[in-house]
Amino acid sequence: MLSTLEADRALVTTLEAQNLDLRVDVDLKRSLSALRIEQALAQERLDSYKYPVLTLPNEILCEIFERFLPPYPLCPPLTGNLSPTFLTQICRKWRQVALATPTLWRAITLSFYRIPFERQGQISDFLTRSGSCPLSIRNDDIGLSEPIAEVFSTVALHRARWEYLYLSLSPWQLPSINGPMPLLRHLRLSVNNPEEAGAIAFRDMPLLPLSCSRRVCELERQVTVGATDLPDLEQCLAIGVSSDFAGGMQPTPM
Repeated sequence: MLSTLEADRALVTTLEAQNLDLRVDVDLKRSLSALRIEQALAQERLDSYKYPVLTLPNEILCEIFERFLPPYPLCPPLTGNLSPTFLTQICRKWRQVALATPTLWRAITLSFYRIPFERQGQISDFLTRSGSCPLSIRNDDIGLSEPIAEVFSTVALHRARWEYLYLSLSPWQLPSINGPMPLLRHLRLSVNNPEEAGAIAFRDMPLLPLSCSRRVCELERQVTVGATDLPDLEQCLAIGVSSDFAGGMQPTPM
């Protein structure tokens, strides 16, 4: 009899503990359910919220993006916080708008010492994304290596779109820019060891402005400008040492 009572007491204690565990489990499930409902409501509010900048028309975004970059024809970096590439990394809409705006990609720097070689493919991306826009091209490096010279050769294929050209080249690279440049409005060229350059003629540049007297410096016997293509013999063409290349690049008026 006593043993039976003892067993019943133990059973009651066990069942009470189990019931307590069940009640705790039920309470936890209810709490979890309430938390999930609250989380879903908060997520729904977030999903329905539109950031004001994302409600702007694409035309306004394009204008903002263009003002974010240096004024044309100044060239932004290919990468980094001040590049058009940066605009493609903010959100999906900004990426779509930036990639669909050719004017963001029309100014290209070829200053290879500032970026690793493996990123040179981005120059081809700039050329593609710029569509049919006139181009501003700047290179501050003299004596490019053969692999990088291939990139410059790719840029040279677009010479018909060159509008602003600021180049620092070795003599052997001069022939790569020889050819018609129907949109060219500004040319600033610096040549290393110009005495080594062969004869080269710059012709078919009808839009080149006549803002200063003709100046050919050390290459005056090797470089000629096609006078028949110009409305006046006063032709602004600067060819010489690197110091002649510095500066001279001004943004177009807004």
